[in-house]
Parts: sequence; C-alpha cells; structure tokens
Amino acid sequence: MKKIGVLVRNRRFQVGVGIFVLILLGALSMRMLRPPEPGIVATYRGGKVTKEELRRYLHEFLPRCEKHLRCSRHGDDHDSCTEDEQCETPLACGSEHAEAHTLAVYREAATSLVVDRLIGNLVAKKKLAERGKVRHLLKHAVEEINIADLHRGWHKGKIRVEGSEIKTYYEQNRKEFGSRTLSEVTGKIRVLLTRRKERAFIRKYLKELRENSGLTVNYDLLKYPRGDEEQLRTAYFEKRERFRLPTRMKLLLVEVPAGGSDSPGRDIAREVRILLLSGAPVSKIRRFFTDKGTPGKAAATNWVSEKESLWKKMKLARHFPPEVTDVLEDGDRLLVARVEAREEPRPQRFDEVREQLASELAGELRRRHLKENRNATLFTIHGEPYSLGDFMQEFGELTPLEQARYADFEARKKLLDRMVERSLVVEDSSDDLRAGKNRKRIDRVRLALLKQVLHQEEVDDKITVTDRELRDFFTKHKRRYRRPARVKINYLRINGGAGDEEEKRARRKAEKALAELKTLSPDQLAGDGFASVAKRYTDDPYTARTGGRIEGWIGESDNALNELFYHELHENVLDLEKGRLSPVFRMGGNFHVAFVRDRQEPMDRAFEEVRDRVRGDLMETRHYELMSRMESDLLRKAEARIYDYTLIEMLKEEARELQ
Repeated sequence: MKKIGVLVRNRRFQVGVGIFVLILLGALSMRMLRPPEPGIVATYRGGKVTKEELRRYLHEFLPRCEKHLRCSRHGDDHDSCTEDEQCETPLACGSEHAEAHTLAVYREAATSLVVDRLIGNLVAKKKLAERGKVRHLLKHAVEEINIADLHRGWHKGKIRVEGSEIKTYYEQNRKEFGSRTLSEVTGKIRVLLTRRKERAFIRKYLKELRENSGLTVNYDLLKYPRGDEEQLRTAYFEKRERFRLPTRMKLLLVEVPAGGSDSPGRDIAREVRILLLSGAPVSKIRRFFTDKGTPGKAAATNWVSEKESLWKKMKLARHFPPEVTDVLEDGDRLLVARVEAREEPRPQRFDEVREQLASELAGELRRRHLKENRNATLFTIHGEPYSLGDFMQEFGELTPLEQARYADFEARKKLLDRMVERSLVVEDSSDDLRAGKNRKRIDRVRLALLKQVLHQEEVDDKITVTDRELRDFFTKHKRRYRRPARVKINYLRINGGAGDEEEKRARRKAEKALAELKTLSPDQLAGDGFASVAKRYTDDPYTARTGGRIEGWIGESDNALNELFYHELHENVLDLEKGRLSPVFRMGGNFHVAFVRDRQEPMDRAFEEVRDRVRGDLMETRHYELMSRMESDLLRKAEARIYDYTLIEMLKEEARELQ
C-alpha cells in the first residue's frame, strides 16, 4: 500500500483530509463510553493513564517527523532531554506518519501501558528486584548505561581532531587519495584519526586505572585440569556400554511429490525404483527428473540408525546393500531408497569416542575445580577481593555461544581482563550523577529485565511438553526442520576499497579472475586450477595460503545474525550445481568469486536429529500463548478499561495538525 505521505502533496488536500477526519472522528466519539474525568485514556484498579502519559509513550515508540529527529541542545541524544524541552513535546507527525496514528494503534499502546504498570505492581508485590541474581542483572544494566554515557563523554570533551592534523595526514598520504581534494576527504580522515586517538586514549585511561587501583590477579585459578590418557582409558572401560552403535545404513534416498489420485507421482516413483535397481548413480536420477520435467529430489544420506523413524517407515531392517526398498507413501511425498552401506551393531573403539570422553572428563574436572575453589580470590581492586565464584556468575550470564568462545585458558584470561577493566571503569564513572541523567533509560531496562524474570516464573516454569506433543508438532511442521541444501566451496576475495575508484578497480580485478576461471574445466577447477588463480588474485591471506578451499559445509542456518551476515554468499552459491562458478558478488564490502566443488540436496531430518530444536520451538509457542493469557488475566482482574472516546480526541488533535 502506498504511504499517505506520497499522496498528500498540497495544502488544499491536507486541509480536506483534516476536515474529513475530524467529522468522522467526531461522529464516532458521540457513541463511545466516556471516561470518568476528562483526559483519561485508561483506568484500572488503583490507577489511570492520562492523555499526556500516552503521548509520551507513543512519542517514544512511533516514528518521528523530520523536525523531531534532532534536538537543538542534545542532537540525537534525546535521553538527555527533559520532558519540558521543545524537542520532547509530543507533536503530531504529519501525513507521512498517518498509518501509525490510528485508533487501533493508540488502543494497543494504551493497553500495553496498562499491562506494563500491572506487571510493575506484580513485580513489586513479589519483591523480584530484591533477589540476589536479579539484583546482579539490574546492577549490570545500570553499569552498561553509565559506561556508554562515559564513552559519549570522551567523544564530546576529550577526543578532538584539529584541522591541522587532518591537513598533515592528507599531505603525508597523498597517494592514497589520488585526485581527491582535502575538502572531499576531510570527513574520512577525521573519522580515521578519531578512532586512532580513541584507541590510544582508552589504552592510556585503562593503564592509569590499573596502576592506581592496587590490582592483583591470580590467572592460575582459570586453568582447569583436563585429565590424562590413563583417566580417559579408565573412563572408556567404565562407560563402554554407552558407546555401542546400533544397526545403521547409508542410503541413496529419492523423494517424489505424491500429488492427488490422478497424479503421475506413483508411476514416476516406480521408474525411479527401476533406475535404483539398475545401480544408477545420483547424477543419473537427477537427470531423469530434469528430462521428465517433474519435481523430485535425490541425495545420499548420512548414517540412518535403527532408532530413527525413517528406518521403521521404510522397513530397512530387512535390507542389505545394494537392495532397494519398496515405494513408501509419507504424507505428501513418496520415498524410495537404495542401501549403499550397512553396519551391524558394534561397540565403538576408544579412538572413535576419545574426543567425547575427553570433553566429558574435562567437564567433570572443571566442575570439581570450580566447586573446590569457589571462594578463592581471583583479583583484588583497592583491597576489595573478587572470587572465582564472582567470575563464574559473570560467565554464567553469557550466552552459550559466548561461553564457547572462552573455552580455553587464554580466552578466559581476556574475559577476566575485561571484567577487571569493567569494574575499574564503573568505579570511576561517578554513578550518582549519571544515574540521574540516565533515569529514563535505566527505568526502561529495569522493567524489561524484571518482565523477563516474571515471565520465567509465571509462564516458562509452568510449560511442560510430552514426547507425544513434540512428535505431533514435528509432524505438523516437518518442512521447517528439513536440512537445507549445502555446498562445499573454494573462493577468492578482492578487497572493495574505500572510494568509488577503488571499488571500480576491485570489481574489474574480480571480473578478470572470474574470466580466467571460466577458461578451466570443472575437473581443472576441482584440482589445482582454482587454487592457482586464487593465489594470484586474492587479497585474503587465508585464501592465498589454502587456495581458497573451505573444508566445512556451507548452508542456511537457524542463526538469524549469521544468516544476515552471509546472506549474499548463500544467495550466490546455494543454488549452484556441483562444478559451477558463481558470478562476482559483493559481501561485507568486498568482491568474491566461488566455485562449488560438492553439493548435497535438501533432506528431511529424523525427529531424533532435531528433537532439541522442536522442543525449543514448541516451548516458545506455548510461552506466547501463556504470556498472552497471563496479561489478559491481569487486565481482567484489574478491571481495566480503555476509553476510545479519549483516544479519538487525541486523533482529532493529530488531524488538526494537517490543516
């Protein structure tokens, strides 16, 4: 839908729209329930929401007009503004924001504001903020805000770049800028010199804090015992029964859409079965689908064990290589497979499970070490000791991904240094003044954290899911859990450069590399051909060293940030067949060319393979259901009422701004 701001171009049209809206809203307001007193948007047991309060709430979350984007005193930093300043006055946003200023949006905002207050009352009643772990989280939230404020203070007062410094840098690096004048590159140089000065300033600042704090650190407490070979072998013999492999097979699995009763799907599946019986490779079966012009997929599986649903469905227990199964109807698809390899039950050898044993033993020894040394002093600042237990509490609040990054001793040392520096900076950042300046931000963050704790207690702890429910959810959403197509690639990277000319040069270089690669056959590219070209063209040290070869599989994942970062790579390589080159594509400001040396098609995963992910998805669904129910119960018990009459008054005031 086109934005209203695109249509509202002239004053006459604005006035007409304004008058029409006023008439319409006036007619509606005559039929609405009136509030107990003027200017009241909502009431609930023990409280009320006024028009002014809702305006401030809307002003914080709805889009702002151009005139609201910057404050004459504080620039973009509206958190430093007081409520009576002009830039904080909640004025109407005008026609281009009309879609955000509707009765439905205002009603939802008023309801959210009431819910926040009711949750705040419940949090206070339960005294959540007084609990140890919650106090620690809230303290860290305030510290983060104060450190951010201190960081802004450095920029505003202590890190300056003079015009003479910019001119000197320009003169010393004329080659880098080519024909561009000083005025054209002043902004770029200022940013570069500011970053340099900031790094130097922070290093000096932290060094002085350390020197003046009487700091002592015992890094050895972060060395966890790993266990020796004898302990590993002892653990293997004690746990041998755990490491038995079930009967398992590798398959060439083919999938054909079942279609309706008059669909040719079953005939096609029978033809595919004949091809499998003849020993046809996967490439021939894919060509069969292409020639027929019919959808169908064929791919080699990893090991499928007797514990998985696919084993039972396809009656794999009675098959041996190179036998072919019957055609199986599985929902909206038909499956048929050839057994490529079969392995009977057997105990895993020590070398096969050594890595798993080492990880388990290291975990046991780490837990014992942390328990025994929990109260040992890890570091001291101004005579105040911080224990290993304090460090582990901080470590425990990291995400699992972040914890994995600090798995080795050197990484933990760096984390400890960060913790020490954080303590030093917080101590130096004068909380009393900054807490006052940042009160709005602190209150918002506190409420968000306390809501999370309340949801955990009132909602998440009450969620239970059975194995039957997990399997039903998996069956209903099976396509969500398919393993997507994935590829193994070689690639080369050309640095994009900073300016237009450098970017054009980089693209020309990448196109030249691609043209040279296109002269090679797929076999040559899979051999040393790509590596040879990559080593001559790439600007990436890793590529130059390895010939661009990436060992692991590349494919879409469930990590949204990862997908955002690698979106261009996936767009350009995941649809390519084995042996094909990508076009030149841009990612992360650089130009890339990739060669697909191997490919696996999308494939259904067995339930056991994705059980944890299914559990997470089902629990998230239940979370939102129960949370919505909890909020509805809060509103009902508090006898909350939203007054459309007042909301329409507010919209009429907004509409008058169009005249």
